Amino acid sequence: MHTINKEDDSSIGKERSMTHHRIKNGYNNDKVSLALQRAEMQRGNTYQAMFFALELAVNLKRRLMYHITKKPLSFPTMFQIQTNNLCNGSCIMCPISEEKNKKPGRMSDELFEKIIKEISEYSTEDIFIWLHLQNEPLTDNNIFNKLKLVKKLSNGKIKTGLVTNGTLLTEEKIKELNESEVDRICFSIDASTEENYKKIRRGLSYNKVLKNIENLRNSNSKTSLIVRFIWQKDNYFELNDFKKFWKNKGITTEIGIVNNRAGTVSNFKDIGLTHKNIPFKYKFVQNIWVILTGGCYNLAHSFNILYDGEVIMCCNDYIKKIILGNVKSNSIKEIWNSKIYQSIREAIFNKDFEKIPGCNNCSLIRYSWM
Repeated sequence: MHTINKEDDSSIGKERSMTHHRIKNGYNNDKVSLALQRAEMQRGNTYQAMFFALELAVNLKRRLMYHITKKPLSFPTMFQIQTNNLCNGSCIMCPISEEKNKKPGRMSDELFEKIIKEISEYSTEDIFIWLHLQNEPLTDNNIFNKLKLVKKLSNGKIKTGLVTNGTLLTEEKIKELNESEVDRICFSIDASTEENYKKIRRGLSYNKVLKNIENLRNSNSKTSLIVRFIWQKDNYFELNDFKKFWKNKGITTEIGIVNNRAGTVSNFKDIGLTHKNIPFKYKFVQNIWVILTGGCYNLAHSFNILYDGEVIMCCNDYIKKIILGNVKSNSIKEIWNSKIYQSIREAIFNKDFEKIPGCNNCSLIRYSWM
């Protein structure tokens, strides 16, 4: 999903100054402690915002270079790896909720190690591995050992992350998470009230997610925390409350707008936002992004591997309209630089979306809000 906005609080100096004033004037120690805690959270939140800004700038440079040179990077810099195909939720904007008789699948340890070994050969601090793709990563009981393996094989160079609904994050898993040294964890929440959460994230518990996030915060975790809000009809009026709630906790918010997952979300007309619902500033940012990057940039830097080794063109391709290869039989580098991969890149660069299954009905690159 396209990231539209990230919120942070830059009023650190004021807060810390007020805190020192309270100490000098003999305020209650507990109140002082809470004030200091808040100031530290705000400082951490500002550092996260600065990190995200730098990361976005680097990614934009890569995407612009592709559209100038028409050549991809020699090796991907962002990976999404599906260690299994399971999910414990049934969210209204996800094709998984519509799948029936799906056969459970799990990536073998041998294949996972093969993949990470190859990525580690090209490891730089620019490479990021997300151990999730069209699944809930915490359904994999071995996920944190896999994260440890990435750090071990890359000598700590490769950054790692998870995107999760957070309902399975028990206290035991929080301990494993902290030991894995995962760099980032993003919680998909999409609501600021329990009522709306139940409508959107069916089968999951809002209060359990809040409790699990609080437990993680109290564990002195060094992992960067993000909460995600996918804007759609059912949560349209909750956006500001959501940002305010998490800002007060010192946690970065990531705001995106619901998309049709390359045409596979059958109820998109019922949940999607219309032109008149989108505030001008969001339309403006999105359209500037489209102008600068040519509409879609995923094939310029990202690589998506399913549990069985198959490589899909896009994380939104839930029905595998295009398979670019299989890492069981070919290397990542061979697939990345293959003729089929490059032909699709050229078609996207030339905006020949009709030629590409999935792209020809994708709301992210086909739909203009202005």
